[in-house]
Amino acid sequence: FLETAVKLTGDDFPWFISRLAQSIGPIFRLRITPFADVTVVNDASVARAILNDPSSLKPRKLYKRIDKVVEGKRVQYLTTKEGEMWTHTKKSISHAFAHQRVKNMKLVCFEKLEEWICNNIDSKPGKSFDVFEEMQRLSLRVICKAVFEYDMTDEEVDTFVTENGTYLFEVASKQRMHPWRKWCKSFLPSVRRAHQASENTALFARRVLASYREKVRFGVESREDTLIKLLENSGAFETEVEKIAEITGLISGGYHTTGHAIAWILLELAKNPKIVENYRDEIKGMPNAHDWANSDCIQRIVREGLRMYPVIPHVFREVDRNIHTKSTGMSTNKTSPHFIIPKGSIIVVQPFALLRSSNYYNSPDTFDPSRWINPSKEAIDAFMPFALGRRTCIGQRLAYAELYTVVAKL
Repeated sequence: FLETAVKLTGDDFPWFISRLAQSIGPIFRLRITPFADVTVVNDASVARAILNDPSSLKPRKLYKRIDKVVEGKRVQYLTTKEGEMWTHTKKSISHAFAHQRVKNMKLVCFEKLEEWICNNIDSKPGKSFDVFEEMQRLSLRVICKAVFEYDMTDEEVDTFVTENGTYLFEVASKQRMHPWRKWCKSFLPSVRRAHQASENTALFARRVLASYREKVRFGVESREDTLIKLLENSGAFETEVEKIAEITGLISGGYHTTGHAIAWILLELAKNPKIVENYRDEIKGMPNAHDWANSDCIQRIVREGLRMYPVIPHVFREVDRNIHTKSTGMSTNKTSPHFIIPKGSIIVVQPFALLRSSNYYNSPDTFDPSRWINPSKEAIDAFMPFALGRRTCIGQRLAYAELYTVVAKL
């Protein structure tokens, strides 16, 4: 258990799960505390069956620790809600991420990307930068503009990244392995600091909401169904605190994941100049930069990047029925076809381990976009970087718009 605890809170966690899957088998139980264990599922067909099952729910006892703190109260938001509360919330805001909104999302991506290039590349020729840090900040600006109609200042970007990171490190990392910390606000300065960090992100969300209301007052708000418009007018959120929690939750859940995915892809391209050369050859006949993002080559590059560096680190579900692996069509030499995951089990699907499994991909640790020219059915079925089913990432259309736009241009 102690070794597992160290691995779960360290940088080696994804590779740790991969090594266990290779040595033990694709499905196994892992003790995460002295009193609790999870069932790790690293088989694509079983994972799909569980994630696509409407009765498989997010375990509240695991997700409640990342509730937002607003006005001293812990408040649920889309990521941590479940049941009717989650259904009601999703229905009220899902139209903001509808297919017809993608065009406007791409325009915002191009606008913010051009601003970033002007401020960080053109004005500072030859100067190096931290690609992970910069892509997070770019993604944060894109999200706030595209779905909340808000242009962030440099100071707001810096503050939000710092405060959000402080809060998540405490509740998602430290308290994951040391649950007792949540009761130690009065004794531990770091816990108090984390709560204050959440309050500080809530203050930013209040400015976003106030800015939108000011635009409405002057009649200059967007005519489209942006997320901020739906939050304000859908009637699904009875209190100001609920709106604030959703704004901070949706921003924090999107910017660092997409930003990191972009950064990883850019690093892989820097290590593989031949891939970049092939891409440039393909877009030579495309004078419009907007068309580059739609090229087959960039689609494969992004897909391969998401395979190697999926945006969701892990997915937890509580199964509401016995899962018979035989009924999913799973076939493996390491697991009995009559293997049963009992009802009530907490399962974890770790996309990083699944998408780097040699059961589905040849040379899985090699960045090779060409594998997606004629992929096998097994490779396609295993590809789930945004999870699957009813709880798949609501903002993945915006994420893809960012990925295609930024990678194609840079």
